[in-house]
Amino acid sequence: LGNVNLKAPEVYEEKRKEVEDAGERLKTLGSERNAVLNFIDEVEKKKYDIFMSTFKEVNAHFTKLYSYVFPDKAEIELSDPKDIFNSGLYIKITDQNGTGSKYGQMSGGQKSLIMLMLIFSIHMYKPSPLYIFDEIDNALDKVNTAKLSHLIKELSKKSQFLIVSHNDTLIIDADSAIGVTKPNYESKAVGIELSSILNGSTAGAPGSGEGV
Repeated sequence: LGNVNLKAPEVYEEKRKEVEDAGERLKTLGSERNAVLNFIDEVEKKKYDIFMSTFKEVNAHFTKLYSYVFPDKAEIELSDPKDIFNSGLYIKITDQNGTGSKYGQMSGGQKSLIMLMLIFSIHMYKPSPLYIFDEIDNALDKVNTAKLSHLIKELSKKSQFLIVSHNDTLIIDADSAIGVTKPNYESKAVGIELSSILNGSTAGAPGSGEGV
């Protein structure tokens, strides 16, 4: 047999303990791995649920806002419902007969108005008490500006809108207007309560300083 390693039983016992320890560590790592994978699945499911809930609510707002100014039906759709986090958005507009989509046939002003509706719809998910816009009607003609004005009237029931505009179609529908003049080369703000004037009241007439 040759030389006999008398420490073989001791070495074997050490190696056996190392193998058992490695097995326990492997079980622990496997358990931790499963816990991490389950946590990722929960997060992904929560992301999916929150995204779809938000998407459906924004879509409902968009459909409602669209109905304020257009007779057709509109909604937003995901370009890839199976991969929502990498999906784009489509705007589907169906005519009154329930057939076809005419978004591509719309004018630039109408498309701009629809984009504003989409922005409003997103903000309506968590509305703010105050919005400030600078010439959002710049790309709109008189007809579409009147539609925008009607839309803002509806939204202003729950929020306040401050809008910078040179368009009389939008200004005339405001509750109050603030104009800036430069008498003697000094800027001066003049407030006008348009609603009072249209109702025949003298309150807030130009130069009175009221209604600012």
